[in-house]
Amino acid sequence: MRNVRFAVLTLLALVVSGYLVHTSYDDARHTASRDATAQHRAKHRAATEKKATSGDASKRAGTRHRPSAKARALRQLAGRGTSGGGVCAKRPTLPRCTAPPVPTTTSANPTVTTSTSTPTSAAPTLSAPPTSATTSTSVPTSSAPPTSSAPPTTSAPPTSGPSGTCSQPVWTGSAATATYQPSDTWWVNNNAWSGGHGPQTMYACSPSSWYVTSNQPDMGGQVQTYPDTQYNTNSTKTIGQYNSITSTFSEAFPAAGSWDAMYDIWLNNYSTEIMIWNEWTGTNLYWPNDKSTTVVIGGVPYWFQNNGGIFVFFRQTMVKSGSVDLLAAMKYLVGRGLIKSTDVPTQLEYGVEICSTAGTQTFPMTGLTFNLS
Repeated sequence: MRNVRFAVLTLLALVVSGYLVHTSYDDARHTASRDATAQHRAKHRAATEKKATSGDASKRAGTRHRPSAKARALRQLAGRGTSGGGVCAKRPTLPRCTAPPVPTTTSANPTVTTSTSTPTSAAPTLSAPPTSATTSTSVPTSSAPPTSSAPPTTSAPPTSGPSGTCSQPVWTGSAATATYQPSDTWWVNNNAWSGGHGPQTMYACSPSSWYVTSNQPDMGGQVQTYPDTQYNTNSTKTIGQYNSITSTFSEAFPAAGSWDAMYDIWLNNYSTEIMIWNEWTGTNLYWPNDKSTTVVIGGVPYWFQNNGGIFVFFRQTMVKSGSVDLLAAMKYLVGRGLIKSTDVPTQLEYGVEICSTAGTQTFPMTGLTFNLS
């Protein structure tokens, strides 16, 4: 009986032991399976995320290499050479852009005086034979404007030449940067500086007598050209060292179109710009508004505006001829703390900013003098 009981207990122990071993095996197998599944899912998730990240990076890289519409528009605008390109973009014929020779003087601060009435010398003529111009007047042509043979050695610059209506031009030019340079002091510039400008031809008898025929499109008030006479002081004399800087002018610009007749004064090698408007017509972004200040310069009332560091005087009564006290305008700005008495007048210009013409128009400049002492 005892043996039977022992056998039963042994058999029962074996059954229980086998069950426990099987259960442990199943648990281990299920655990391994779960771990493998988790690892597989983790790998799949990582692969998916890597693929998505790679795709996003590819998209971002593609976007990086393709400029935005705004960037492309700005590049096109810069390529056309319109606004926002600096002084050389607006005035490609400026000496600092074209690097003309600098004449020597007899003293550090020479006294410069130009004639105010009868000129002392006639405007230079060209050696090229004359050809027929597009107008009824016979106009000589030349492949390049004449230059002075040597820089002046005295403090007095060449005179501007004869005034009056230009009827027998000695020079003509249609290129955007065409320049008639009878001396290092006096330049006459066609100056079609905007990339969107239309055709324009300049005819010059002297720096104080010229005209342009111009046909400019209306581009929302944007200035297309600035045909002008340019006077280079070639001096280091400061505003405070001058006793007088005055000018006289006369023109016969048309009533049609949108334009302004004005002085453009540059200080300190073209770092500061002063404009003095005598006449304008049409539409222009610089017109006087309620923010203008009334000032009196040389006995003449003007509206004054500071347009982002460009100082503009608008003559309250527009005129086609007259005189302007340029030094008084500079001293007004000195008194306002906008410029300094130690600033140096580098260049004086007078011409017409043409925005649009409503067809071909003629702009005659009939007189100009600058008097500096």
